[in-house]
Amino acid sequence: MKTAYTSRFNSSAARMAGGFSRKLVTSLGVALVALASAVPANAAEWLNETFEQYTVAAPPTAPTVTLSPFLQQISSGATVVGTVGNEMCRYNKPTVTALSPAGLQYSLSAANATPRPKGYISFKILQNTPPSPAIPSSDFSLRLGSNDSTTMGSANSAFIDVRFTPSVSPATTCAFSVRSGGTAQSVITTVSATAQSTIKIWYNSDVVGMPYTDPAGASQTLSAASYVCYVNNVLASASASGTTMVGSVTTSGSASPAVTSTVIGKLAFQCASSKAVDFSVDDIYAADSAPVAPPVVTPPAITSATTKTGYQTFAFSYQITADQAVTSYALASGTLPAGLTLDTATGIISGTPTTIGVSNVTLTATSSTTGTSAAAPLAITVIVPLNTFSGSNVSLNTSASWSLGAAPN
Repeated sequence: MKTAYTSRFNSSAARMAGGFSRKLVTSLGVALVALASAVPANAAEWLNETFEQYTVAAPPTAPTVTLSPFLQQISSGATVVGTVGNEMCRYNKPTVTALSPAGLQYSLSAANATPRPKGYISFKILQNTPPSPAIPSSDFSLRLGSNDSTTMGSANSAFIDVRFTPSVSPATTCAFSVRSGGTAQSVITTVSATAQSTIKIWYNSDVVGMPYTDPAGASQTLSAASYVCYVNNVLASASASGTTMVGSVTTSGSASPAVTSTVIGKLAFQCASSKAVDFSVDDIYAADSAPVAPPVVTPPAITSATTKTGYQTFAFSYQITADQAVTSYALASGTLPAGLTLDTATGIISGTPTTIGVSNVTLTATSSTTGTSAAAPLAITVIVPLNTFSGSNVSLNTSASWSLGAAPN
């Protein structure tokens, strides 16, 4: 599974066609869609829609229940677009003509067998070229709904309704708001109409608080019967402890008898029949908690001096040091001066140099848990020993006063 975190989009012209540039993969194996591949052992992943299981065709084809088993409804405006490694789902409704079905709707459990009273949802979204002529107040929504297969044509059917409203073309910003049970919450902000945005939501319909870690890494507690929303890792709700969420929702009853429910279990992307939008979504992820990226592993770095002077025919010693515990050392390149050797266990270069000159080598340090350091340079200069006086005896014949341990003849 690829993990999300970094992406880059094509030029405006490519976005207008619903295309996107290839997702970047970092050294940790990071790519779009799941938002993280390393889910903690105690987390239950419900939905991880990457669209990368699809082959992009010309003309584009719609998602299928074969490749996306949790799909309940497949909007006639939904197609898989992009390139290999950059597949996304485009939801294109160019006119006020109704789509049938209206939503790209997913269950959060097989056959709606498991209620989801609290959890985490995230997705990425990008506005494509707005339909022309523009339809005022055309909203594109992600809705969190009841644990059944009924449609969510009304905002009253959503426990949470995350809504994007494009500005009149040319659009540079897109209005963003969050509703619960059709009631607009107090915090409304804007997002870019030309760049990708990441939405993260924690919700809790339980009667007790729910701990969560916010995008900045701070520990928070989400109050009972509430939710919190972040846009591009910035808090878009009134408080990190949550905004009140309705306790029950009712379907519109247009396609089937109205149903009132207190149990959460599905989500959908959709647009009202009287509106027109063009958005692309990716990395649709739902679980009982947010994914946790694996800890960053930093290999050792050698910190010892990069130069050392020794004396011909005199004992020499140099200790390689690193910024963390290591298990072995190595000579990566070059040759030590004649007479010197490296103890790979202790990192000590020692011996008695026999020839003068400069030897340039590189060294590495290896940890069994974090890997091998980058090669660090070391220049060893061997010179003829200088017999220097450091004593005070005026006769200058006291051997201990001389650096070579003997008075000169």
